[in-house]
Amino acid sequence: MTKYKRKTIEEILSKISLEQKQVAQKLRSTVKSAVPDAIEAVRQGKIAYSIEGKDFAWITTAESHVDLEFMCGTRLSSEHLKGRGQGMERRHIEIKTVNALNEAEVTELLKKAAELVC
Repeated sequence: MTKYKRKTIEEILSKISLEQKQVAQKLRSTVKSAVPDAIEAVRQGKIAYSIEGKDFAWITTAESHVDLEFMCGTRLSSEHLKGRGQGMERRHIEIKTVNALNEAEVTELLKKAAELVC
């Protein structure tokens, strides 16, 4: 038996606050714009983005914010990624409001992450 129940993006978004939902929707739009060939799916209860079958970013929700997690985060250069993440390679940016989202930086990080694909 798997640890995570299969969910849809709509189910994930329905369980978070309006502010988190706005952040998640803005991130989804930014990913689609930055990496148009990315495939969006749900994996391990998270919104995942992949190229050629390999995930490069995930949108995850927490109690009071949304994280944009990069699979190869240690290979990306950003002050916002330092010391944040799980595992050997992963790093994330914590975003509490849409206004706190630096779209230009996130776009560049997404493009680089899609090229790296760990």
